[in-house]
Amino acid sequence: MFDLERIAHQMTMILLKDSPIEAVEKAKVEYGLALVLGLGIEFILTVGVSLFLGTAVYTALIMLSSLTLRIFTGGTHCSSFLRCQVFTLVLFIGSSLLIKNIVWSFELNALIMASLTLGIIACILIGKHKRSSLVVWILFAILPVVIILVLKKPHWLIVFALSSSAGIFLQLLMVSRIGKVIVYKSDQAMQKLGIS
Repeated sequence: MFDLERIAHQMTMILLKDSPIEAVEKAKVEYGLALVLGLGIEFILTVGVSLFLGTAVYTALIMLSSLTLRIFTGGTHCSSFLRCQVFTLVLFIGSSLLIKNIVWSFELNALIMASLTLGIIACILIGKHKRSSLVVWILFAILPVVIILVLKKPHWLIVFALSSSAGIFLQLLMVSRIGKVIVYKSDQAMQKLGIS
C-alpha cells in the first residue's frame, strides 16, 4: 500500500543532506518520520471512513486521546502497515459506533459513570505508566465530567469525556498483556486472510 520506510528515508535524506548528523541520528529521524507518516495516514483514513458512518467526531476523539497516551506508553504493532491500518479501522470505528450508541441511549448520570468507570479500569491497567497516564486521564476524562457538572451543558462534553475515556482505555488495554495477545492474534488472523 504505502512504503513508509522508503518515503521516510527519502525525506530524511532530503532534509538532512547537508547536515553533519551521524548515521545513528539520521536513522532516528527516519524512524520518527515513518511513525508520524503512518499515524497521519491511519488517522485521516479512519476518520474519513467514520465520516460516512456518522461517527467522525467520536472516532477522532477516541483516536486523539489514545494517540496522546501512546506517546508516553508505546504500544504493540501488527507486522505490516496494512494489517495495522485494518486493525486500527476496526478498533477505532467499532469503538466509535459503540460510544455513539451509548451516548444516545442512556441518561447523563449513567454516561458519567461509564466514562469514569472506563477511566478507573484504565488506571488499573496503567502499571508502569502511572504518572503520564493519570495526567492524560485527568485532562481527557475527569475534567470534562467536572465541567459537565458545573456548566450543566452536558451533550458535547459527555461525548468528549466518554470518547476520550474509551480511547485511553483502549490504549492502556493494548499495552497490557491481554492487548498484546489481541494484537498478535489479530495479526495472525489477517495474515491467514491474505492481508499483507
